Amino acid sequence: MLTSVQSDLESKHQKMLIETKQQYEQKIAELNKEVGELKASESGKINELNAVMTNLRKELAVKGGSVASFRIDQHHEFQNSKTQNLDLSPRSDFEEKLTTLKECIADVLEEKLLFEQSDYQLVLVNKATQTKAEMEEGRHIISVNNDDEEEAVKHRDKDAVLLKLDDRNCTSRSCVGTSEQIWKSKSSSEVWGLRAELAFLKKQMKDEEMDRKCLQKRIQVLQATIQENKEVLGLIKETEKDVKSDKLETEGRLDPFEEQIGKLRKELMSVQECREQYKREIEERDLDITGLKKDIENLTSDMRSYKTRLQESSRLEERNRVIEFENKNLLDECTSLKANLTKLKEQFVEMENENNRKHIEKVKDLDQQLDKAHQAYELSRVEMDRLREQSENLSKEVNYLRNFLNIANTEKEQLKTEALERLKEMERLSCERMELEVTRQQLDEAIAEGERQAQELASLKVQTKNSEDLERDRQQELHDLREQIQTIEENWKMECNKSEAITQAAEKELEKLTKTNETFVEDIRRLTNELEVERKRIIDLGMEKMHLSNEVGQLRNEVETLKTKNVLDEDSPDVKNKLNELMAENAQLAGELLKEHNLLDKELSKQDQQMEGLLKKHWKSEEKLLLEKNREELRKLTEDFERRLQQCNEEWKVKSNNQLEILNREMQSVKDENKELLNQNERMRKEMGEMQQEMKKSKQVSEELDIGERLKKSDDSLSRLETVCNTPTPPPRKRIGSEITDEILQVSLAEENKKLKKDIDMLVSLCLGLLNHFPISNLNFSKIKLLLAQICFFLSKQIIVPKDLEKQNN
Repeated sequence: MLTSVQSDLESKHQKMLIETKQQYEQKIAELNKEVGELKASESGKINELNAVMTNLRKELAVKGGSVASFRIDQHHEFQNSKTQNLDLSPRSDFEEKLTTLKECIADVLEEKLLFEQSDYQLVLVNKATQTKAEMEEGRHIISVNNDDEEEAVKHRDKDAVLLKLDDRNCTSRSCVGTSEQIWKSKSSSEVWGLRAELAFLKKQMKDEEMDRKCLQKRIQVLQATIQENKEVLGLIKETEKDVKSDKLETEGRLDPFEEQIGKLRKELMSVQECREQYKREIEERDLDITGLKKDIENLTSDMRSYKTRLQESSRLEERNRVIEFENKNLLDECTSLKANLTKLKEQFVEMENENNRKHIEKVKDLDQQLDKAHQAYELSRVEMDRLREQSENLSKEVNYLRNFLNIANTEKEQLKTEALERLKEMERLSCERMELEVTRQQLDEAIAEGERQAQELASLKVQTKNSEDLERDRQQELHDLREQIQTIEENWKMECNKSEAITQAAEKELEKLTKTNETFVEDIRRLTNELEVERKRIIDLGMEKMHLSNEVGQLRNEVETLKTKNVLDEDSPDVKNKLNELMAENAQLAGELLKEHNLLDKELSKQDQQMEGLLKKHWKSEEKLLLEKNREELRKLTEDFERRLQQCNEEWKVKSNNQLEILNREMQSVKDENKELLNQNERMRKEMGEMQQEMKKSKQVSEELDIGERLKKSDDSLSRLETVCNTPTPPPRKRIGSEITDEILQVSLAEENKKLKKDIDMLVSLCLGLLNHFPISNLNFSKIKLLLAQICFFLSKQIIVPKDLEKQNN
């Protein structure tokens, strides 16, 4: 509200000043026109009077004869000198000119009387003295009217000296002429001279009466012109009074404006103090904001370190349980950190809102600031430094991501080398399997001769029990595998969500930075424009004030001079005429000064506009360059970040898809193995039924005791063998993919091969012992087949384990 009221007052003040200026200029122009018209009329009237005077003097010269010609010539020369010096003498000396005309008429009358009295010599002397007196009076008038100009006085003094010399020569000549005429008149007859003189005097009397009438008419005309000139002088005086009253009014109007200017200065001082206080507060808040930003950066760095730890934990899956506990702890810490981050973000948003409110209030209160452009430039420089720091930080992050990619590439190469080595080991294992199959065939041929019915029954019973245990183990393994798949899927989803959250947070931070940069740039532009407008206003007001103060000072000086002159010479007409001329000249000078000031103001305004245009162009170009640079840097960083995120997402997708494919393959293999086991169980049941029938038949046939005892011994040995074969071999220790190495695989495979060779040797020795103990005629080949089938099943079970290990390794 205050700013709007102040702007309205300033606009009104400017309008009032402009209006008063225009009125004052119009009045000055009108006065100049009137003075010019008066000068023209006065010059015309003076020329007319001079012409009348010359005509009258010519007529007097014609009528006065040779005696008055000299005096008329002197008056003519005096008049010419006056006409030459009209510019120096005042143009309104009508009364003086009338007195000179009256004196000329009185001289004519005196000459007439002197002619009547015929005192010719005395008349000539009187005329000479009168001419001298008149010349001195004219010189005195000219010197009085032009005291202020020394050059004119010098010329007039020279003319007066020359006139004196001419008068002396003329008097001497006139005396010589009169003496000659007297001597001639003496010689002539007195009668004829008196008659001629009487006739001449009568003619002169008639001519003088006619001239007197004409002069009276002309005197009346001159009196009318004098009255008109007096009326014009009265009008001029009234205009002078109006001008003085206008001056007083303008001074009265200017006083409140000066008071307002003082008030505005005081307000500007108060506003500057408030601006300094707000500056300090802003600096303190900027420091707080920088501290908060550093805390946020520390938190982000902590988050990044936690992310790296999580990635390392995902890579190094050595201990699933320990890693799960660590993941839980990390999740708790992340939740706490997220809560802290949310709190900090809320606090930061609140601080930003408060800062925005206070900034808006400050901007409203600080609309009339003058020297804020430099500060805006410094703020922009600080912002540029901050943006450069941010760009450096982002470049550091980019370098960190590049290093991360290089590490990932090295790990890929290591994995490729490991895969090649595992393929070689698989080929080696396939060769060993081929050798085992050859040994199996040999065992089948050797064991086919050493079967018995009792051993088949005991082995069948034990096999049924073992098959149930195996089914339970396989179901537990399937359940464990499903749980592992679920945990892997959950971890993958968690990691994907975390990566998405991180990307969203980074995008939000980038958007916030761009918005803050744009708001800062807009504030800087708006403040620069406001400061330029206010500077223009202040410059215009200062120029107007200077003009007005100069004009007021000139007017006051003129008034003081006029007052002093009026006090000294209030009654003298010469002083009045001089005052009028001075007023007119002052008006002319004031008009010329105003024109010059207007021209200077226009030139200065043009120069200011040009400079402002150049500055605006420079600022706009710099701002555009800075914005383009910032946008390009942000665009490059965002593109790099998005590209890397896409690469990471693709890598994670590929890894997850590979793991899912591996798990699906394992599940299918487990299902196939279960199907085979079920089929084998069904076959074993069928064979058990057949074996029971054969056992019944063999009991009926067996009659000899030796055969029974041997069969018992063989049953014991077979039972022992079955216990050895059916003792569940401990399954190989399950290892994590990251825990298995080439050395561990080699050691485990070598141990399993040793165990298999020992078992095969035991079976071969048992078979040979059976063949040695029992003759071929008493052997039952069906039992031998059954034993061979059990051995093959045992061998297949022992050989399946490395396949599982290979799958887990893959």
